[in-house]
Formats: sequence, C-alpha cells, structure tokens
Amino acid sequence: AASGFAEGIWHGLASRIEQCTLRYSALISLRSFINFLYKQDFLGPGIELVLAWLLEARQIMSSDIWVYTRVVEDAIDLLLTRFR
Repeated sequence: AASGFAEGIWHGLASRIEQCTLRYSALISLRSFINFLYKQDFLGPGIELVLAWLLEARQIMSSDIWVYTRVVEDAIDLLLTRFR
C-alpha cells in the first residue's frame, strides 16, 4: 500500500515536471520566433528607412552607411539588454 502511494506521488510529480518543461520549451521557441521577426521585419527595415532619409537629406555620405547601421544596431542592443 505504501509503495503504491509513493509511486502515485512520484508519477504525479514527474507528470507536472514534464508539463512545465514542455511549456517552457514552447515559450522559448515562441520568444525566439518573435525576436527573429522583430529583427528581420522591423529593426532592419526601420534602420534602412532612417538611413535612406539621411542620404536623401544629404546628412550623411554613402560611404558612412555601414558605420551608422552598426551604431544604431549596437545602441538598440544596448538599450534592450539594459532594460531586461
């Protein structure tokens, strides 16, 4: 009787741990997907639009595009890392 009781407790605990692990994996996958979409669909095109506007306004030269892109990306990464 006692071994059946212990088996039931351990089975329930293992089941809860497995459920939590599956939820955690699903949330990590979703977060990775959202981060990918953010970088590919919002951050990159947003930087390109700002740089295009600066080029059109003759505020920067075409040789400076790479430098400005890196500066903006690094600044955004710093802010996102800082506020996590």
